[in-house]
Amino acid sequence: MCAVMLFSFTGCLATPEPDTTTAPVTEPPKELPVSGVQGAFKFDEYSDHVVITQYIGKASNLYVPDTINGKPVTDFGTVFKGSLTIVSVYIGTNCAEIADNAFTDCYNLQRVQIDGGVRSIGELAFFGCQALKLIYIPSCVEKIADNAFKYCTDLIIYGDKGSEAERFAEQYHSIYFRDLNEIRGTTSTTVPVVETHSEEPAA
Repeated sequence: MCAVMLFSFTGCLATPEPDTTTAPVTEPPKELPVSGVQGAFKFDEYSDHVVITQYIGKASNLYVPDTINGKPVTDFGTVFKGSLTIVSVYIGTNCAEIADNAFTDCYNLQRVQIDGGVRSIGELAFFGCQALKLIYIPSCVEKIADNAFKYCTDLIIYGDKGSEAERFAEQYHSIYFRDLNEIRGTTSTTVPVVETHSEEPAA
C-alpha cells in the first residue's frame, strides 16, 4: 500500500505545470526620418510631420514655416539659440510648444509673434533676450514657464484679457500687458509685431 501511494505521489510531482507564459510584446520599429534642406532650414521629414534640426540662415526677420514639403512643422527645438542676427520672429500654427531655451541669448531679438497652435512656452525660452520689447501671445497658450522671459527687463505682452499671458505678466513688475480688445478696431485683429515672411527665400 505504501509503495502504491509513494508511486502515486511521485507521479503527481512529475506532471508538468501548464505553460502560463506569454510571448514578449515587441514594439513596432521606429520610423526613420528623411533628412533634407529647404531655404535656411535643415530638417527631418517623417510620414506626417517635419522637425527642424538646424538653422543655417542669417535673417533678421525670421518666419518659422508652418509646413515643409506639405507637412506640418511641429518642432524646432533650440535651433535658434544664441543667434545674433534675428531681430523679429513669427511662429506659425503647427508647433505645439516653444521648447526650453528655444531663443536663449538671442541678444538682438526685439519682436515675437506667436500664432495658432502653440500651447506652452518652456523654461528659459527667451532667457537673456534683453532687447525683446514686444511679443504677441494668443489665448491658445495655456502654460508659460515662470522663468521663460528671465532678464527681459522691458517687455510688453499683447494678449487677450483673462488669458495665461495676462496672468503671467501680472507676476512681474518689469513686464507689461496690453489687452488686444482695447486696441482692436484701430489695428488688425492681431498686433502687427512681425512681418509674416522671412528675408531668406525658400529653396
